[in-house]
Amino acid sequence: MFLMMLLLIGSTSMVAQGHGPKEGKMSKEEKDAKMIGFLTEKLDITSEEAEDFWPVFNAYREALKDNHKSFKGEKPGKDVKLDDMTDAEVRELIDNGFKMKERDLEIKKEYNEKFINILGVKRTAKLYHLEKEFRKNLKGKGPQGPPPGH
Repeated sequence: MFLMMLLLIGSTSMVAQGHGPKEGKMSKEEKDAKMIGFLTEKLDITSEEAEDFWPVFNAYREALKDNHKSFKGEKPGKDVKLDDMTDAEVRELIDNGFKMKERDLEIKKEYNEKFINILGVKRTAKLYHLEKEFRKNLKGKGPQGPPPGH
């Protein structure tokens, strides 16, 4: 497991140096490798903790992704403007947005206890902050600017 983590961190630094297959746009695998390296380092995850943490974290991300996908089909197409929709359609869109966020919160509460059991309370709180920081940095909006190679 420790060897796998080193390989992932090594591939992350290669991607950070611009040696990835696509310059300018990171693949999902590259983003995942960067996130693994980032969270492992910042949360100081041991190899023993990693065995428990990563399957739970991946299931958490998948549950959130599935929730968002389930509502994606209920959004109007990009070419449909709000002004062209009826009040009932707009109301349904708003209600569905609230339902999706409520389900996100349920998922987060469910996984929060699992994270606390693995990482403890303080590192779990830090995890949520680091997730946001990582996403901001990927988009180039974080305090450190865009990720290297962009």
